[in-house]
Amino acid sequence: ALLAYRRAEEVEPDEGVTRDVISRLEAAIEAGGEVDAGGSGGGNLEVDALVAEAIDLEEAGMLPQAIEKLERGVEIDASDHAVWNRLAILLLRAGRLLRASAASRRAVALKRDSKYLNNLGASLYETRDIQGAVDAFQAASEVDPLDHISRFNLANALTEGMLMTESIKQYERVLELSPSHSDALANKVRNQEAVCDWRGRRARFARLESILRENLAEGKLSVSRPWHALSYPISEQLLLATA
Repeated sequence: ALLAYRRAEEVEPDEGVTRDVISRLEAAIEAGGEVDAGGSGGGNLEVDALVAEAIDLEEAGMLPQAIEKLERGVEIDASDHAVWNRLAILLLRAGRLLRASAASRRAVALKRDSKYLNNLGASLYETRDIQGAVDAFQAASEVDPLDHISRFNLANALTEGMLMTESIKQYERVLELSPSHSDALANKVRNQEAVCDWRGRRARFARLESILRENLAEGKLSVSRPWHALSYPISEQLLLATA
């Protein structure tokens, strides 16, 4: 069991529940006694074993089977917010959007975590519930104001809802938190053009052009799409290369 959880930690090093289980297993082995079951969110060893199996199945590309393991896990312990969240992620990847949002809502109800709210927002965004997605990403940003990912997702959802001015403010906040976030800059430039916001236009396009050239040099997909760049003050050569 300990080896399986150590492998799980390699796959997702930021998963606190996995680290907690590893610590308890290590302590139990050292003491030669029973494992401390702890509280909800990683305390049920039967559920933990199902999660470990789900991780292996997911890595093997067997999403339906991995989902079944996690569904069994939440049947055993419906109070485990981490398993609900992991289930939501896999359901989203499998395209089961309504079930994904339902699982995310269960996770959020048990623990108001910015990652859980982000996952809820992602599933709502995909179902075209844009206002629901905006609300979820906004809540995630409030839970963790320094999380630039929540801000970026919020800005994208606001853009989809045609709330351009507010989205620009959120992209600017993303760039304050993560100055090298090229996608945030590209989306901000696009939205500023859409609302005829000419503040610092020459400087922002100089920065964007530099990023576009870096994308080309590194063989990466351009952060600006050709159908947006058509209206940008960049050279025809760069526009064609971007396309």
